[in-house]
Amino acid sequence: TIPETGWKLLIVVPESNIYQPVQALSQRLSNIAWLMIVGMLFFYLIFFTLLYRRARRMSHFISQPLIQIDTMVSNIAEGQYKQQVPELSVSELHHTAEGIVKMGRQIDLAWKQNSSSQNELRKKRQQLQSIFDLSPDAFVSLDECNQIILVNPAFLNITNTSADQWLGLNQAEFWNSFGQMCRDSTIDPSLIEGLHIEIEQAEKYILRCEIRDIETKTSNGAYAGSVICMHDITKSEELNQLKSEFVALAAHELRTPVTIILGYAELLLNNEIPSEKIKESLQLIYKKSERLTMIINDLLYLS
Repeated sequence: TIPETGWKLLIVVPESNIYQPVQALSQRLSNIAWLMIVGMLFFYLIFFTLLYRRARRMSHFISQPLIQIDTMVSNIAEGQYKQQVPELSVSELHHTAEGIVKMGRQIDLAWKQNSSSQNELRKKRQQLQSIFDLSPDAFVSLDECNQIILVNPAFLNITNTSADQWLGLNQAEFWNSFGQMCRDSTIDPSLIEGLHIEIEQAEKYILRCEIRDIETKTSNGAYAGSVICMHDITKSEELNQLKSEFVALAAHELRTPVTIILGYAELLLNNEIPSEKIKESLQLIYKKSERLTMIINDLLYLS
């Protein structure tokens, strides 16, 4: 507006001309934004590609030693205890592999010692079983739970039974079943040591029983079971009976001639025999002396 004249100046410009700089600036900013977005996408694409490749290399760098260690452990588990330490790029895993190899060698040594002990134990068990099988005495073996784990053939022969009838029985059940075969069916296990038991199955047996506890060779000496041994003294008892009968018979046979000899000798010393019968008395003493000598010679021969 012009103050002097009151005129107004009106300038007419196309709208596009007015917004053209703004639109140009907006277009430039939009282009820059798209360029930045594309650049960021390209950057992150390259970054994640490099990161993925780096992660793959790192994974391979770590996984390969782990696979080798896993293979070593699998071989040890299959019984291949002696392993070699592989060359590993990770020092920590290399130390772990060395420890596994050392452990495998220790397991190998322990396995060999255990195998040797098992073989020795098996040999001792076979020897003990052979002794039990060949022994004329009856043996019954019980474990730490007082259950029967072994009976030898001599016991089965004496009782005229099979092993299945005894294996698995506890000590009380054993004495109950065994007592039913004996003349005295009541057997007190606490008084069994040195007890003579008479049993009559297919044959008559006289047994002397003994019980021995088994203790482990440790500081506490833990109870590991017991063995019941029954010595067959049947022949010994029969011999003792025959000996008693023989001694009684020998004493009777000796007493008769000795009595006659002493009687006639006393009569002769006291002059109580008539002179005409002295010769007869001496002949009788001589005859009984011969009889006594013959008995003594027989006794010496039998002894």
